[in-house]
Order: sequence, then structure tokens, then C-alpha cells
Amino acid sequence: MLLTFNPRRAQLLAFFIIGFIAGGTILNIVMGHHLDQLNLENQELKDDLETTKSELEELRQNLADRSSQVITGIEVQVDFSKSDYLPYEKDSLQLTLEKKVAELLEPLRGQKISDLEPLVVSKILDQRILEVEDKRFNLDLKLLVLTENVKAFVIAVPQTTLQEEKAGK
Repeated sequence: MLLTFNPRRAQLLAFFIIGFIAGGTILNIVMGHHLDQLNLENQELKDDLETTKSELEELRQNLADRSSQVITGIEVQVDFSKSDYLPYEKDSLQLTLEKKVAELLEPLRGQKISDLEPLVVSKILDQRILEVEDKRFNLDLKLLVLTENVKAFVIAVPQTTLQEEKAGK
């Protein structure tokens, strides 16, 4: 069997090779764009995954930190239900009441926030009677915020003075 040059076969072989190359080129153009899109989407998903991982780690760290938060400060704000006092007297009473209320809350300093029972802590102040400068005040707790810095907002309701009570006996 001798191979002879047949122009018809050569022409068919050339069309086949040209068709193969043209088909590969068209396939490369169509699929190349699709592969570029998939590659870009894959990169975006990798970036999103990294961001989500870092956020998750940060949230886990915050949760761990939050569970071990301790009370480090105490802030008290006292207001009066009625203000029949002179400005100096009111400021003096307010300062002394704030100091006494802060002293009542002082045992909370250093306690873990997660270990505290808010209702029990509120009972320390609510409806408590304090004596300041021969006057009695009934404390009405309006707001207690238990964070690293405890904040207590109290209304002081004047009761009878000690002098009035002694005079009535």
C-alpha cells in the first residue's frame, strides 16, 4: 500500500483541520468568558469567606470578653421628687445622697456582670430609706444599668425630718 497524493483527500483533511481549529477557537472564546466570570466569582467568594471568618473570630472574642466583664465603676444620679430646697442645700443633699448610694453599690465593684442577678441588685436601692443632714429620703430606683460602669438613676422622695420626728414624740 503505497500512499499517493490524492487532492480530494488533502482537501477534506484540510477542511477537517480548519474546522477543528475554528471550533476550538470559538469554544475558547465562549468558554473563556464564562471561565473568567467563574474565576471572578470564586475570588469574590474567597474574599467574603475571609471577611466572614474574621468577623466570626471577632464575635467569638467579644463573647469571651463579655462573659468575663467585671464591674469597675459606679455612677449615681439622684434627683428630687419635689425641690423645696435652696440651690446650695439641694446640691449638698444631692452630693451626699449620691455618695451614700454609691457606697451601697460599692460591694458590686470587682464582681462579674454575668454572675449578678439584676432584680436582687435593684432591691439594694429601691424603696431604701436614707438619712442625710437630719432628713429622711425614700429612694425610688428609676433605672439601673449593669455594665462595666454601673449607672443608677434614683429619685429621692423626702420623708419626715429627724427633728420633726423627735418633736412629735
